[in-house]
Amino acid sequence: MNPRGRRRQIEVLAQVSGSTAIAGGVLGFVREVTANELSALGQWVPVIVMVAGLLIYLGLWSLRHWSPVGSDDDGTSQVALPLPHVGELIGRDGDVDKTVAGARAHGVAVVHGPDGIGAGSVAIKAARELVPEEDRHRYVDLQGLAPDDGRRARIQVLRTLGVEPRLFESRSDRAAELAEGALLGTVLVLDNVSGAAQVRWISHRVRGAYVIIAGDLPVDELPPEAARVEPQRLRARDALALLGAQDAARPPEAALTRWWRRRRVAPDNSIARRINADPAHARRLADDYLQLPRVVIELGRWLARNREVSFEALLADLRQHEENFELNAILRRQLDGASAGALRLLALLAQAPGAEYSDDALGELTRLPRHRVSVLLAELAARFMVERTSSRYRLATQAAALADPVRPRARARALVRLAVHYAGLAAGHADALDAAGAEGERREAKEWLETADVTLLRLLSMPAPPRAAAEHLWRIADVLDLWFAREQRPSDREAVAEVMAEQAQQLGDQAARAIAEVRLAAMARARGDLEEARHRLDRVTAGLRDKSPCRPQLHTEWALLQLELEDYEAARENVRLCRAARPPRDSHGKLTDLLNLAAIDIRDAEYDSAHGRLGHALDLAEALQDAGGEAHTLELRGIVHWYQRHPGGALADWERARTLYAGTGDSVGSARCARHRRTGS
Repeated sequence: MNPRGRRRQIEVLAQVSGSTAIAGGVLGFVREVTANELSALGQWVPVIVMVAGLLIYLGLWSLRHWSPVGSDDDGTSQVALPLPHVGELIGRDGDVDKTVAGARAHGVAVVHGPDGIGAGSVAIKAARELVPEEDRHRYVDLQGLAPDDGRRARIQVLRTLGVEPRLFESRSDRAAELAEGALLGTVLVLDNVSGAAQVRWISHRVRGAYVIIAGDLPVDELPPEAARVEPQRLRARDALALLGAQDAARPPEAALTRWWRRRRVAPDNSIARRINADPAHARRLADDYLQLPRVVIELGRWLARNREVSFEALLADLRQHEENFELNAILRRQLDGASAGALRLLALLAQAPGAEYSDDALGELTRLPRHRVSVLLAELAARFMVERTSSRYRLATQAAALADPVRPRARARALVRLAVHYAGLAAGHADALDAAGAEGERREAKEWLETADVTLLRLLSMPAPPRAAAEHLWRIADVLDLWFAREQRPSDREAVAEVMAEQAQQLGDQAARAIAEVRLAAMARARGDLEEARHRLDRVTAGLRDKSPCRPQLHTEWALLQLELEDYEAARENVRLCRAARPPRDSHGKLTDLLNLAAIDIRDAEYDSAHGRLGHALDLAEALQDAGGEAHTLELRGIVHWYQRHPGGALADWERARTLYAGTGDSVGSARCARHRRTGS
């Protein structure tokens, strides 16, 4: 367990105030000529070999270096606009007009329909018509959230709008009011909504702003005043126009691939040409199958790459498999001709918990170098198997069902590598949060954790976790506990502890389960449910071995519970047992014990004893160069000075503590000391 994470978690509890065909062709040519011809052409052989080598090099170079649409040449993502670009919408003008009118009349419009109908595209187009200025656009993608997860959807929306976590945790019943204050003069698009619970809180009119909700959700569960827009399925004429437009959107190909296609198929055999050459089959295809825009777009991309396929042949094939048609049938065609590497990446990605991953993380998952992963991701993105969001990738909704199976041992090894990767990153960023004076490092760590906390939680929650991943999953849990405590998100802390307890039980790790139960007891105590806290601690105590590494945490929590019950002697005895159970070199733990004893003394009005303990604690914190521990010690000593009627000493200690908290980026501790000073001045 991360000692710093454990220490910081306990400190919080102890506070008193609360991601070669050409070469073969050349050799075949050489074998087919006679010996005399070889002699005559001998002088040309080096030239032929050099040209073949050059062509192979150029082909491999182009395959390695082309980038997917929407990325820079160096493989990094472009700066995303507040609203994604959706291009021209064919046959959707009426839906866009209805959405604009509904938003203007009611403030909130809900664009709803089945997956593939293009609800998000209609919503984005309507938002641009409502408010043309790009700096007044706000966009939140809720894909991946459970339909009934309203709390996490609320957090994601408010965080995107710049609202501080402490506000939306402490004022969850007023989330719409917080959003309203951040949305004035803007248009907000909530995309990929799957349940009414995710957006019910913001589905009323927002003063001075427009809200457009898009997704496949039950609209009858939303307030009646929100305008409803159900995009219509495409007419045949519009479907064929959209299908023909995909020629222009064909993804780039390697030079060798383009050369080979030009030799096999007439270069002008476009989709539009095939429609004009066979209008009857094209119309039948549109009438029977091309009603959802996404189906049309993805089938069009496949036809643009497979220029030899006729509409008659395509129609016959679709009818043969009609019972399995819809989006998955089209997606399955997108994998035609995919490389073995891309198929393996898809298979492994389908085994990873559903989240967004960087190419570095996917490199760990597949054990491939980063440049190779980038090429494979570009191939999968061009085939609609993965989606790119900022600098991360996620599996497309239907793609997991198309992935090849993975052997259990290969799955386990891949998931362990992914857990190791994220546990190391998470621990490093958590340590940076406490780096005194390194403002840039703290800001970078905070931004990383804000982006990665959902991915970390889904890794921790992975189904059937490999046993070898256990210790790395617990490190992730430690970081999440620290992070959510710092962000004042008790509900998320509790969710992490519950998941850790369930996973530890599944893996048979009783020590990890005990730690999770102790954390849950601490949260119950913090919300005033002392009976539940006692019940959890009794259960842990009964099942714990004498030399379990989590005994210090157990005794610490017993002490804090007994402090709440005003049983001061029992609390001191548990701190004594905690000190006896600690490893001899656990200096940070010793500091925590001194602080806890001082807290007990303060509550028991033993101010002289508390002052002496805090003096020892301050010396230890300074020797350890622990700015957070020093700040906490000074905060408690300020309380002692106040009760001893030394207001000058109290104000001085609180000011020093406030400065140290601010230096470590602990805004909560800093604000608490500022409140002490206001109360005492």
